[in-house]
Amino acid sequence: MGAELKIIEDEMGEQGYYLKIYYDLYGVEDDAEITFEEYLKKGNKKPLNKDQLLEFFDYRIGKKIEACIKEQGSCSFTAEL
Repeated sequence: MGAELKIIEDEMGEQGYYLKIYYDLYGVEDDAEITFEEYLKKGNKKPLNKDQLLEFFDYRIGKKIEACIKEQGSCSFTAEL
């Protein structure tokens, strides 16, 4: 899982660097102190473009899965299309 997250970080360029820092600071919970978009704005960084936004959502679910595996040893979920 970590390799895929690193690829997303790299593909997002500068925003990927800030994404990693954001998750290091605020974790993966949905009730974080501020959203990633607010974090970028607060730091006077450019917002995510459409492609980066799609990568962000992949990264977000990947970080949640990674945290679940670290905490519980495995992870399972149900999804709907």
